[in-house]
Amino acid sequence: MKNTVIAIFFSIFIQSANAQTGLHYYSTFCSQADDIVKVSDGFIIAGRSACDFMLLKTDENGDSIWQKNYPLETIIPPEFNEFWGLFAMPDGNFLATGLSEDNIGFIMKFTGTGDTIWTKALPYNIQGESFYYTPDGKLWLAGQTNYNTENGGMMADASLIRIDYANGNVLSQTTYFNALYQSEFYHSQALKIKPVSTQDGYIVLGNYGTNGYGRFSGDVYIIRTNLQGIEQWNTKPLGLYLDASATDIEMLPNDEMLVTGYGGYRFTTKLNNQGDTIWFKFHIGGYDIAAHTNGYLLLGHNGLTKIDTSGAILWEREYPFVNRLLKVWVLEDNSLMILGNMSHKFYLIKTDSTGYYQGLGTHSTTTVPISVYPNPAANTLSINHQNLPTAQTVELYNLTGQLVLQQGLQQNNTTISVAGLQVGVYMLQIKAGNTLAQQKVVVWR
Repeated sequence: MKNTVIAIFFSIFIQSANAQTGLHYYSTFCSQADDIVKVSDGFIIAGRSACDFMLLKTDENGDSIWQKNYPLETIIPPEFNEFWGLFAMPDGNFLATGLSEDNIGFIMKFTGTGDTIWTKALPYNIQGESFYYTPDGKLWLAGQTNYNTENGGMMADASLIRIDYANGNVLSQTTYFNALYQSEFYHSQALKIKPVSTQDGYIVLGNYGTNGYGRFSGDVYIIRTNLQGIEQWNTKPLGLYLDASATDIEMLPNDEMLVTGYGGYRFTTKLNNQGDTIWFKFHIGGYDIAAHTNGYLLLGHNGLTKIDTSGAILWEREYPFVNRLLKVWVLEDNSLMILGNMSHKFYLIKTDSTGYYQGLGTHSTTTVPISVYPNPAANTLSINHQNLPTAQTVELYNLTGQLVLQQGLQQNNTTISVAGLQVGVYMLQIKAGNTLAQQKVVVWR
């Protein structure tokens, strides 16, 4: 078993858009980001780089301060080792959980400068997803326990694992749903553990399915436990017909819950403190939830949605250069930092409180529709902008946020030439005071 991680410095190749745009991307062979935490002077990101466990520290604007890889002994590229969960501890240290190429779960404790305090390979076929540290000093790891069947198949039980924070040893393990007594295609996993407001137990969010594919898609479950992790009740609020996978949960006042995920459809649902549905919305949601000024932010594959407390959409933003957005942090001034991935790159997008980053609509408060045609375009674009009578110019940005074209507007309708632009996706923008029009356009020949 590979059970040792050695920390080394690795110079990551960084390509950043104009720092004034609020967009940074980081790229190496086999790089991917999976989680981000806010620290006092910036952010720490976990994932992989050059196929090894990776941590990256940035400042508050997303510029790199340091980056370290933690390759497993005897690993030969291109094996994939990846951290996928981070947790900031009250003492200023951090925890990361992840998986090696040979499906060994790992946890690591490290300092704010990325120095390893301890690293542990998890026993009993345990894989961890996320941490929670209780006020009375208990460290929980939510995840799964895997079992091999006689015919070579695999089953998994959702699990809560108690960890000794001093040394990383497993103290206890509680499993749910008893896969060994079901069928060889039965699987469950625990994703998140959150405290209830009365401080007498926890809510565990996870997925539960029977198809054996992907990340255990099939149904979403909620488990209420006591302080020892023993189940008090469970509910499956969505139903297998959705083929759904939960991704995040936000605890609300009175222990109500907001759950988001994806499957046949993206979804977001509000549940009461017994797991019963208060409202359910299709087509909004995805990977992350964050509370934000009289509502919530929902991060999807390549877009951000703001909803109010009843689930009504207040606004939506798209980031077409990213194919999977993972995490959104709300900062003290209500601005946002968004983490996402795209083809061996990961992106940090710093936006204002309405989801726009500088150069692409920062500080705009109202959006209006425009008509752009043909789209895709080979040589020229025609724009009907009669809803923006006071606008002066049209701007075109590439997917790194760089301004590639700027032209004055004619009355109501304007034609611009894109013949000199490379084939690809661009963002067309027209601003008139606090009013903004945006349209994604494709140049294709």
